[in-house]
Amino acid sequence: AQFTNKQGDGIRLHALSEPMSVAAYNYSIETMETAKYSFEMDRSDHLHVHVDHTQFGIGGVNSWNYGPLEKYLLSDNHYHYKFRILPVLAK
Repeated sequence: AQFTNKQGDGIRLHALSEPMSVAAYNYSIETMETAKYSFEMDRSDHLHVHVDHTQFGIGGVNSWNYGPLEKYLLSDNHYHYKFRILPVLAK
């Protein structure tokens, strides 16, 4: 994943071992958790980047009873992953 400003400067996140999940928001977690509606959120002056190694499944085969399928569950282990943060400079 790469994030740059209007001038072309920024950062690049590069997975070193396994794939990773990256999300970027114009809002802090606190802002998103406390707002009832998206129009109530004030845009941040900063980009909030979230890097995850893996994620727990959010649902099963229907919308009412079942949890995630077994193959999408995460066991209670220690997980390790590596990624590198590299500078991106405007040309």
